[in-house]
Amino acid sequence: MRKIIYSILFIISVVVLTSVYACAQTIKASVSFLGTEIPVTNDPSTVNESVQGISVDFDAKIVEKNKFRIGGVFNYQRPVVEEGGPNVYSFGPQLSYKLSFVEPFGTALFGFTDVAKVRVFTRTYRGGVDLNFGNVFIRPFYLQYQFTEGFNVNGIKQYGAGVGVRY
Repeated sequence: MRKIIYSILFIISVVVLTSVYACAQTIKASVSFLGTEIPVTNDPSTVNESVQGISVDFDAKIVEKNKFRIGGVFNYQRPVVEEGGPNVYSFGPQLSYKLSFVEPFGTALFGFTDVAKVRVFTRTYRGGVDLNFGNVFIRPFYLQYQFTEGFNVNGIKQYGAGVGVRY
């Protein structure tokens, strides 16, 4: 299963890299560290340990007008735990606004979480900042809330930071 996931990520990466010359500054690809805090609840029996993982984003520009940009985002998340863990696949719009090299953004993602061959609906809301330096950008911090149907009804607070490239 791990080889299949790596193969899919490699194929997606090759497609993105080969589209560099066809699309000027229309695709953003990033890899981020993802940390999970406690659920947004006051019930101490539902406290999670801090689970770390990885998040991969592919963002294709849909529309850009003045300094606003709307992109379509594909997001893959995987916690790093010994037993495997849930894979999260989601899609959605991202709105950003360019303030010189600083670009704050907000994202609404909808998809599914694959837990032990069971798929459940997941929605994620994210806000953060990108610092653009030519074709490279740094995502110093973002915060997201993730809601999974049937699990974590009150949501999970997550944070992350990463780097990426723009084509």
